[in-house]
Amino acid sequence: MLDQMSNSKNTSKSPPLVTIVTPTYNQAETLKQTLESVLSQDYPHVQYIVIDGDSTDATCDILKQYDGQLEWISEKDNGQTDAIAKGFAKAQGQIIAWLNSDDMYTPQAISKAVEALTKNPQTDLVYGDVNWLTHDGRLIAKCVSTEPFNRHRLLHVSNFICQPTTFFNRSAYEAVGGVDLDQNYVMDYDLWLKLTREKPALFLPVTLAQVRCYAQTKTASGGQQRIQEMKSMIATHGGNGLPAFYRIESASQLFTQALQDLKKMNLVSVFKLACHAFGQLMHHRVIRTIFSKQFFQIIKVRKLRSES
Repeated sequence: MLDQMSNSKNTSKSPPLVTIVTPTYNQAETLKQTLESVLSQDYPHVQYIVIDGDSTDATCDILKQYDGQLEWISEKDNGQTDAIAKGFAKAQGQIIAWLNSDDMYTPQAISKAVEALTKNPQTDLVYGDVNWLTHDGRLIAKCVSTEPFNRHRLLHVSNFICQPTTFFNRSAYEAVGGVDLDQNYVMDYDLWLKLTREKPALFLPVTLAQVRCYAQTKTASGGQQRIQEMKSMIATHGGNGLPAFYRIESASQLFTQALQDLKKMNLVSVFKLACHAFGQLMHHRVIRTIFSKQFFQIIKVRKLRSES
């Protein structure tokens, strides 16, 4: 069983307390595997908090089975970002992270992250590699979009930091104002940019998490609403429009909509959408990205994901 330590026990000589928050809503099907991936970690000093948004499935029945091993509440909230913020407001750990209820940590993930943060005071954020899984837990492939930290690329090319692999100092999280409650899709991307304004993030070339990929995830289903939220967020950090990979994603969505409108013979809409899509693709960073080795690797993995 994982120990829960109070702040009074967090001395400079003792291992730091880590707080993990899991936001969840009606994900009883995968929740237990998420919980077990945290509770089976070899790192003993963990405060585990689950914030449920008043689920109507078996979520609460599952959580009751873990009374004494974790803290949990179930009440209506304003979505995932609100649940994350609510959980972190209860955090006592010096190091914090969140793990969504359809993702899992790999063995020793927490201890590896703690060691990295402890030995590298020049960073407030560490992240690692991730495996993509089907919804039923079969391995698809290792994520190939993760890369060593470069803030220029993070702002202008891609969010290469996979959220379930991240661990960060609570003091830094609080100093930058935490997650932005006005964001529904890109609160994690925004947080990485805020946490790395003064200190670079640190990439750990080890697999720290496993992530399920399916059409109902927010990232997969966000469409142009997610793209527009990202564009607005990037502007607050001094970026000029969408990062390269998301210009390509936006163009793909626009071409798909244009084909649908073509079937309806809505030619004016087709012309506008096609012009917008080509405009996205003509950006100089997009052109460089399309001809990069990494881009072809990502396309290959995404094809595997779509076929799984």
